[in-house]
Amino acid sequence: MDKQAKIFIALGVLALLALGTTIFLVVCRRKAARDALEKELASRLATEASAQIVAPKNGLPWPVQAPTAPKADVTATLTEHVRKEASEKFAESSNVARIAKEAEALYRTRKVGERVSFRIWRPGTGEERVEGILRGVTDDKVHVGPLWIDRREIIKKDRHLVYEDVSKARVEHHVRTALATVRRQRARFTRQLAAKNAPRFYREARYVRSPADGKWISQAEALEILVSRTKKQVEKQVYQAHGYIQEDGQWVRQSVFAKLRHKVNDFFTGKNRKSPAPEKKSPPAAPAKPKAEAEDEEPF
Repeated sequence: MDKQAKIFIALGVLALLALGTTIFLVVCRRKAARDALEKELASRLATEASAQIVAPKNGLPWPVQAPTAPKADVTATLTEHVRKEASEKFAESSNVARIAKEAEALYRTRKVGERVSFRIWRPGTGEERVEGILRGVTDDKVHVGPLWIDRREIIKKDRHLVYEDVSKARVEHHVRTALATVRRQRARFTRQLAAKNAPRFYREARYVRSPADGKWISQAEALEILVSRTKKQVEKQVYQAHGYIQEDGQWVRQSVFAKLRHKVNDFFTGKNRKSPAPEKKSPPAAPAKPKAEAEDEEPF
């Protein structure tokens, strides 16, 4: 083997030794950096994300206290309390007999021989008022004073004055409407009262609002959510401070190649591309004016 070949071999060996040394040093530095990261993370988790630290910071006692009763029992007690108050408040307004009595007086049919006054409408003359002594009523005509009036000419809202079937229908409609109104008012009152009293009932039983969705849960469940949330926040701060990024739920060291890969992914997924100019569209035609809605008519 000549001298030149020996020199090349020696240089190759030196290059391999240098490369191996470099790789070894890189691995050592990476391990040292990883050890430092894990040490810092463990220290911060112990001082910032432990249960005994998180609890008082978020208004929870330490140690947390177990509920004094099952949640279902607390809910049942609250529901019964609200139901009782609502029943007392709406007892009179939901009295069917009283409502019906008021409606019967409001829509009372006049008897033959009584004085009556109602409105009629006739083509050409329009609305008129008829007054006089009621002398008789048939299925299709009403006799008032010297006049015979067709039932269809009587204004619909006045027909109960001379026709008992219309009066009865109006009374029933009035009762239904009044009770429906009371039900809506009672439901609204119940919701408001339950919302007002819920904190007192649940907190007395040692329940708290969930930090996740606001539902009432035990103190232990709330603390578990808060500790988990704090741990994630601390981990994010530590890993990012050490040059890590999160990919698919895993923390990986951000390198030049990782940055390049992100740029390539962004290019192919359309991120950071200039979006094309939007096509010019002619202004939409003005919507047609809705037809006037017919008034809800009573069933008579």
